[in-house]
Amino acid sequence: MHWYLVYTHSLCEKKVTRQLRQKGFETFLPVVERPSQKNPQGRVTVPLFPCYLLVQAEMNASTYLKILKTNGVVGFFRNNARPVIIPDEQVNDIKNVKDINHFPNSKEDIKA
Repeated sequence: MHWYLVYTHSLCEKKVTRQLRQKGFETFLPVVERPSQKNPQGRVTVPLFPCYLLVQAEMNASTYLKILKTNGVVGFFRNNARPVIIPDEQVNDIKNVKDINHFPNSKEDIKA
């Protein structure tokens, strides 16, 4: 089985993750906490990669269509019309980040 990057409609990442899990797929949606725009003292959980999530599957025509027909899915990250396999090492690197909330949030954070 391999990991694939699925592109979703805006703000549908959690819904798509839930639906794919109900269909029997393993998914990974990395999230971070950010300050809330509505409540200055509050925090919200948002996807690390907006509009994307990872799904693990044994890709064939049936699986491809089952994922693609999931409500909220736009498509796959592809190369030459084929879904790109995301290496396990890259997925594990994201999973193993100890404090994912310290990813840079803006260009200013990167310069600091």
